[in-house]
Amino acid sequence: MRFFWVLIFLISCATEEYVTIDTSPRGVQVLKRDNGDLITMGNTPIFVKEKEEKKDKYQFSYENMKGDYIVTEKTFEKSRRCLKKWKDPLFHSITKKEEREHDYPFEVVINKFQEECVPYIRAHLKKIKKRKTIKQCRKMLIVLPRSWYRLVSHTLVQHWKKELFPKEMKFCDSLVDLRKSNIELMFNRKDNFNSPEKLEDMSFQSWARLGHKFKASHIIFFPYVEEKNIYNVTPTIFDLHSWEKEKKASFTSYKKEIVISSGFKVGNFLTTAFRLIPNVFSVKLKMDSAFHLKNTNVIGGDTERYNYKDLRVGFSAGSFRFPKKRWFGEFELGPRASFTTWGNYNRFYVTEVSMALRFFLHLPIGASINVKAYGGGANIHANNRTYGKKKVIWTADGGLTVELYAFAGRRWMYSMGATRIWIPKNAISNDLFTLKGESHVFVRFGYFFPELRALAGEFFY
Repeated sequence: MRFFWVLIFLISCATEEYVTIDTSPRGVQVLKRDNGDLITMGNTPIFVKEKEEKKDKYQFSYENMKGDYIVTEKTFEKSRRCLKKWKDPLFHSITKKEEREHDYPFEVVINKFQEECVPYIRAHLKKIKKRKTIKQCRKMLIVLPRSWYRLVSHTLVQHWKKELFPKEMKFCDSLVDLRKSNIELMFNRKDNFNSPEKLEDMSFQSWARLGHKFKASHIIFFPYVEEKNIYNVTPTIFDLHSWEKEKKASFTSYKKEIVISSGFKVGNFLTTAFRLIPNVFSVKLKMDSAFHLKNTNVIGGDTERYNYKDLRVGFSAGSFRFPKKRWFGEFELGPRASFTTWGNYNRFYVTEVSMALRFFLHLPIGASINVKAYGGGANIHANNRTYGKKKVIWTADGGLTVELYAFAGRRWMYSMGATRIWIPKNAISNDLFTLKGESHVFVRFGYFFPELRALAGEFFY
């Protein structure tokens, strides 16, 4: 038990960070020096991943005015600079006032919750081919607009993607897959309820991780004003490397009518709450278990509780919400499946498939409480000690589970909780007892895999 409470407050410190590399002009090739060799990383602007304590060396390759490709003799390595509103250090110089107020390297609060230094590499390149002739493509990361209704957020973005983006995009603009980027934002505890509305809503490293994973150079927000079911949306693009808003809007504003009818609310609930595909595969260790019996040897049939302490292992596939690190409640409806064992002398091997209604209460400490009520069917294999022979039983069952869970990193979850299971009367019985159900205390260790839903599409996600 002590181990669990130590584990739930365990903080793992990352040793890697994401570095923004940019040049003036953009579009040149980035080369990393590795034991005398030059490894191609991509074209600027780009994010690279490095160890915090390490400073890798980079060079740049580009076409000069004569049409020859050259590699810079100078090598570049990361520096750090922290500003209240972070700007591209290539174009933003430190003022005398900043020098007086802060020691170098200094840190300034980006927002009231945290402070952060930004690792960067910048280079001015001379005698380079004219900027206009260098192909500079934008890959844009879409951020869903904030709304209480998930369908509103998706409808506004999908309308823009299908109707407006193909007409107004530049020659090589592209978009990051919305389903995949939503999963990454979920790891940052963001969804349509608290979607970021500006860059300062998340740390630079969070944005840089997204830029690195999807090779994105820009991000697009969809701020809107709603009036009488008419949504006036203004697509707004920011540069992920300079954190600057584009000076001239690439995309025009648009209007979309969305009527919040009763049918719309039902559809929003289903798309928000229903989860067809599991996202956690877990191993459950049953620490303290009990049979709930009706003793047929006693007149009136007394109810008894028979405890057994043997450690039991079970496996399950279900659904969990990533903790949001704030007070927030969510309902969810979806299937679950599990395999476990009951009993000691009388041993039962139980496979369950059921539908579960879950309520998640997210806590500010980064953990969540999951209350789950479920019902379905069970296939139970009884050993020969119960009936004098092996027997297979098909029966309905239902249960209630309460557990507290948290995540270690982005993938591994752990929890502790208790479960009570009920089965119909006389489903399992002999001359000595009738089994009414089972209960146990457990700890769970699971692997979080939300990408499975993204592969299946957005219909049930």
